[in-house]
Amino acid sequence: MIKVREVEDRDLLPLAEFLPRGFPLTTKDFWVQVFDFWWTSNPAYSPQIPKGWVLENDTTLVGFIGNIPNIVENIYQLNSQLWSLLTNNGAFIKRPK
Repeated sequence: MIKVREVEDRDLLPLAEFLPRGFPLTTKDFWVQVFDFWWTSNPAYSPQIPKGWVLENDTTLVGFIGNIPNIVENIYQLNSQLWSLLTNNGAFIKRPK
């Protein structure tokens, strides 16, 4: 069954392993650093803000939308930055902003 749910901390390593499938010039370590920049070290992030959403087919990770907060001129903004999806035939669809 397909479901969409909020990204949890336990998802970060699986996401870092998943995303290089669609972005082959990146590595797991690259995505770990990106996640740190987007959320852990980001002064605009707070735990009340969803980090994004994962799409799962049963328990298999098949998609991701990143939600990245930022502050521009003292206004908090949330940006959905990355859409990645693994299709049934194994093709990887990606749409970086």
